[in-house]
Parts: sequence; C-alpha cells; structure tokens
Amino acid sequence: MSTEDNKIIHFPGSDPENEKITSKKQLLKSFIHKHLSKSFIAFVLGTILIPAIGFVLGPYFSKNIGRTKITDTYTLNYTSAVSSASLVNYNKQDHSSAREKYTFACAVRTCFSCSKTSIAQATDNTLNILSIHDYSEPVLNYHCLASGNTVNFYIVNSGDAAGCPEGVTLLAKQTDTGSPANSPVLPWDKVAKSDPDTAFPLKPAPVEGGDGIKYYSFEPSDWAFSFMQDGGQIGLYGKVENKTESAELFFGIMCLYEGRLIIEGGGAGPGDSNILNYVYIPVDHTSAGDIIPIHSTFLIQDRAAADTVLIPDKSCRLKYSLTYKIDGKELTAGPFTTTIHVPLYEDMSTLNIANYMNDAGMDYYKYTSNPELQEKVGHDPVRIVEGYY
Repeated sequence: MSTEDNKIIHFPGSDPENEKITSKKQLLKSFIHKHLSKSFIAFVLGTILIPAIGFVLGPYFSKNIGRTKITDTYTLNYTSAVSSASLVNYNKQDHSSAREKYTFACAVRTCFSCSKTSIAQATDNTLNILSIHDYSEPVLNYHCLASGNTVNFYIVNSGDAAGCPEGVTLLAKQTDTGSPANSPVLPWDKVAKSDPDTAFPLKPAPVEGGDGIKYYSFEPSDWAFSFMQDGGQIGLYGKVENKTESAELFFGIMCLYEGRLIIEGGGAGPGDSNILNYVYIPVDHTSAGDIIPIHSTFLIQDRAAADTVLIPDKSCRLKYSLTYKIDGKELTAGPFTTTIHVPLYEDMSTLNIANYMNDAGMDYYKYTSNPELQEKVGHDPVRIVEGYY
C-alpha cells in the first residue's frame, strides 16, 4: 500500500483545531459538574463571600438599622446635672424639679432610647436661640452683725435691679426655752435700749443692684446684757414684708463670748450649688437665630440621658431648643422658655460685704467700689464650669 493510502482524508467543513477546543470544553464541563457540587458552592458562599459582604456592609447596617429617639426632655437646677457617663441606661423621668426660672444657670436633661445593634454617638450638638431678652430683679440678703456693744442690721442686694422690702419688723426671742422659733416674742423695749425714733415696721430705702445699706442699729438693754452674762441667748428675727408675701427670717443669736457681744449664725437670704456638657451664653452678643455649639460628645446604648448646662453671663429670658446630631441624623429637644437670673454675687458672699461694712463703720456700700473685695465675692460664670471639673 502506498503512503498516499495512509493520509487522513478531511471531509469538507471539518477543522481539527476546533475539534481539539471542543474536546477541552467537554472535559472542563465534566470536571465542574463532578467537583463543584451544591455543597461545595454553599461552602464557598458561607466561608468567603458572605463574610466578605458582611465585613464591607456590616458597619452600614449596624449604624442605620434601628433608630435612636428622644423619649423625654425637661429642665432642672444646674446643681443636679451630672456627667453623661453617670446617666448611662438612665430611665427615670422626673419633672418634679422643672420650673420656669433658675438662678445662675439651668440644665436641660434629654433622655434617649436606641434600638440599634451598635452604640450610637452624639456629636456636633447645638443650642438654637429662638429669642432672648434682658431680665433683672433684686435679690435682698439680710445680715445682722455686732460691733462693740452695738448690733447692726444690713441689706445687701445681690440682684441686678434696685429693690427694698415694704417693711421689716424686728423680733427677739429667748432661746433657752426650747425651740427659739416657737418661743414667745420678747418686748423690743426690753431687749433694746429705748429709742424714741424707732417705729416698726422699718422702711429701708431702696438698694441698687450690688449695693449694701445699714438700715438699723441698736444697743442691747441692761436687762439683755445681764441675761446674756448669765449664759442666756436671744434669737433675732425679722418679719419681712414684700408686695406679694411676708416671711419671718432668722438673723442670728445674740450672746456674749468671753464678755464680748457677738451674733452667731447671722445672715438670711435666698440660697440655691459633675458638669461635663455645657454651653456659655454671652447675652449681649446673642440674638434670635444664633446657633451655639455645645461642648459635649456622648454615647447611647439602649437607654441614656444627657444633661446640658446653659450658663449665661447675665440675667436673661430665653426661648430655645437643643439639636443633637446622632450618627449623622439630627434630633431636636424643645422648644423651652426659661428665665435665668444671674445675681451679681456668689451665694452667701453678701455676708462678706456686710462684714466689710461693719468693720469699716460704713452706712452704704457701692457696687464695685472695692475691687479687691469684688474679685472675691463677684459672680463669675466660668466658675460654674471650673468648679465641677
């Protein structure tokens, strides 16, 4: 047989190279069908693909699935405010302390609930001023001090407006008969040396904001000195009458110490004292529409609350709201309307002014007339924050 008889005869339309490729595809298809079973595919999805998707999209879902909302909000005294860390899981809603007017500063408590799987974070929080107006009122503090054999009565006005009581009637009570408050009143002419010019009630002159005045003095009677030399004590009180009310204030205990006349516990007047979140309000430079940043950042998991302290530098009447930016979304608390009265002096520091007047024999003290004393007793809003850090 010749070599020509051994040649492969190709029929028309056939291609050897294509036949090879087709054969390889059939082998690959057979391999995939044999080895990549459903269980193998599920294994790949479960161990590689789904975790990868979870790693990429998990933070988005944990942050955006579920919601954070405000469940309650109200005002309270700034001295009751605490750091956000102390309010984690806070769930008590107590409005008993809420009121329309506060002294020195005011706190706003906002309670949150969070149904997210992750911890929500509040940042870029703001105080939104809707309206702001000046406000002023007198705050009269009464003090009784001894100087030699004389007892002096002072009024110091720590408020930012002039004021005076409608009348003051001085009372004396013997303190060795049980509770001095419930003891019978002693005749005034028995306790004090006779003064024909004395007529109760006394009518003190108006006292400007920050000023002090000595409105009455007396010398104890011979009977009073004899009574005190035997160890007796006499309580001094004042029935103070104003336009809307009348109150009996305790001025102090008159007694002798080592033969010297003293007044123990003298002084009467209004009294109110871990801040973390606060906003300082410069009243004269603040107007409706202003947005003031709040110094606060806190976390919310399940339940939480935030106390924000509003600290104006002078008395004002505010209408405002608070905005909390939580995971990029804004929640608003309010609006609130609050009056914040800012006295010119720190609590109980008016006694220092009365002592200064008493030691110097002054009948009238003018606000800021003694810079050194003013530095000690004047109210500084910054102290509210610094005192609690």
